[in-house]
Amino acid sequence: MNEYFINYDKSRDACSITWEAINYDINELEPYIYAIQCDDGKIFHDLISSEWPESDGKDDFQTIELNNFEAVEGDGNNEFFLCFTAVIGINPNKNKDFFEALEKSNNQIVARIQFKKDGKPILDEEGYQEYLYEMNIDNFVQLEGEDDLSGF
Repeated sequence: MNEYFINYDKSRDACSITWEAINYDINELEPYIYAIQCDDGKIFHDLISSEWPESDGKDDFQTIELNNFEAVEGDGNNEFFLCFTAVIGINPNKNKDFFEALEKSNNQIVARIQFKKDGKPILDEEGYQEYLYEMNIDNFVQLEGEDDLSGF
């Protein structure tokens, strides 16, 4: 498994959301990365975390560290910029399609955040991830690695 770095440390680089949840305060929940996406120019390719309740057994990457998370208030009503840095582990040989798409996207990804309470994902009555927010702005950032990401 190779380690890669994701940097959404500044609000200018972060994705923004509109918080919709009434029963939860974003600052009282625990963030986790449930998916990493890249766009090859035709379709999105996803890596899915086994932490996500709707992963259907997928375990494409592991979050090694999620640091400096901050939900920075934006200008809009209930708008937040999701700022953080992360180190993730991915097996390039297990995810060749993703890495081929990543090369076409110039190593640009979007890391998708979801939230937990008391270490567990927040689920609705039917066992699906509870709807907490609406995506507002997606910002792609460089997936940085210790090795060359091309050639997969």
